[in-house]
Amino acid sequence: MVANPHYWRGAPKLKEVDYQAIPDENTLTTSMQSHDIDLWYLATAATYPTASKIAGTRAVLTPFTQYAYVGFNTTRPALHDLAVRRALAYGIDRKRIIDTATYGVNTAGDGDQPRFLWAYDDALRPIPYDPEKAKATLQAAGWVPGPDGIRSKNGTRLHLVFALATGSALGNRVAVFMQAALRSIGVDVEIKTYASALMFANAQSGGILQAGKFDVSFATWVNGVDPDDFTTVSCDAFPPHGQNIYRLCDPAIDAAEKVALSHYDRATRKKAYDTIQQRLVDDVPFITMWWVRRIDVVSVDMKNYEPAHAVTPFWNAWEYDI
Repeated sequence: MVANPHYWRGAPKLKEVDYQAIPDENTLTTSMQSHDIDLWYLATAATYPTASKIAGTRAVLTPFTQYAYVGFNTTRPALHDLAVRRALAYGIDRKRIIDTATYGVNTAGDGDQPRFLWAYDDALRPIPYDPEKAKATLQAAGWVPGPDGIRSKNGTRLHLVFALATGSALGNRVAVFMQAALRSIGVDVEIKTYASALMFANAQSGGILQAGKFDVSFATWVNGVDPDDFTTVSCDAFPPHGQNIYRLCDPAIDAAEKVALSHYDRATRKKAYDTIQQRLVDDVPFITMWWVRRIDVVSVDMKNYEPAHAVTPFWNAWEYDI
């Protein structure tokens, strides 16, 4: 990419920026060490322990409007039961998963708004990790342990298929962790992987998420600069008309969405989004596993790299300098 000398903020300091696609993480590490490249954009959490210690560089962790979630298909009989979804939330130690699977890079959070955004509800009441409460909740809902410890109700075992994209090392670690954790409360979890092209295909093409061919899923969602979440949680956004893959319809959420999307006043909108966040925690269509902190490794020679919290880190490329 060549600098535009007529850019309205002034001519960029760099005359040219070269972007290279380097698929191998070992090559990226050695390239940073040798200063063959100046910026390693979007390093993975798995590489953070090594990437953050490369001499002559600094690792930049940027809280981003992106969250990882475990989603539930509420049209499935077992998951249509709110008690089951809440029990699953009680049974998952998200802090431990963040610390072990993402090496502490990502941060805890609930709902679908990040803590740094004006719409975040500071009074949000999350569902805590409490495996004993998980067992009690399932027992009260009629799910009774069998000889092998797996619970059943009316002759149906509490068996869930966990769908994730093939090749997602992070997703696989989360699934394996959940498989063990949920078995301890009496839930049998089967892990099934799908090619990304099928996992994320649209509803008309039979996509696993869009067409509702899953029980439990793991993926991430990226928001923009506005807290608008209509397409992921409203009753009118079931695929193919939106991204509400959980297929949960809550009239209280819909009413709040109408307020949030029909007013310009921030205080009015925030009150509506506060309602939506708490309803999402209470309804448990999904569990927010963590909020992403994007990792960039930057050469100390590179100046003015200041990634944004949404959309793109490259918003101020005209100020980059070496």
